[in-house]
Amino acid sequence: MHLLLLGASGGCGRWVARLATQRGHQLTVIARGSSGLEPGIAQTTIVGDVRDPAVLDQAIGTGVEAVVSCLGIRRRNPRNPWSAIDGDHTLVGPVAAALAARVPGSAVRRVVAISSAGVADSAAQTAPIMRWVFAHSSIRIAFEDLATMERVFAGSTLDWLAVRPTRLIDGPPTGRARTCTHFRVGSTIARADVAQWLLDAVERDGPVGARTPMITTT
Repeated sequence: MHLLLLGASGGCGRWVARLATQRGHQLTVIARGSSGLEPGIAQTTIVGDVRDPAVLDQAIGTGVEAVVSCLGIRRRNPRNPWSAIDGDHTLVGPVAAALAARVPGSAVRRVVAISSAGVADSAAQTAPIMRWVFAHSSIRIAFEDLATMERVFAGSTLDWLAVRPTRLIDGPPTGRARTCTHFRVGSTIARADVAQWLLDAVERDGPVGARTPMITTT
């Protein structure tokens, strides 16, 4: 399958690229530069800003069959919830709107993306102390952007899924990712397992079930 991967240089994106290649998929990526990409991981690299409509048009026009988005705004210090946002305060929301306008009528049959546990209605299933941190730190800005993305997808004609992982950690895929109903203080999932989940969703022939499943391994 020919996939368009957004956010290929991030922690989850690198795993998606690696696992997609192992599964025999063809990759087109959009990147500001090649420094964060594994050499030779993509058949086509389009250099540019993913928020630029012309860049998205060029990428979708290569004949991609599905879009995998690992985008997300970043804090300067990812370990500090109160760290300043590195760059603009919106990213995935505008990109979702651009995809909703451009994907219909193309060869793309499905769009899958990473959201987060704690976003939108899943806040009610999040541990109270974590919910307080999310609401009073820079994480709130990222969550608002992700919630916008989900609303845009929900109001579109796209066949979409926005997975909501619990706290992301490093490590190889475990194959133990599962849906969950609560985001507890100790809930974690490896970025590699999130990548596997996204690729499984892309490859599934049948319709998407839950549009915003919350997933974890612990």
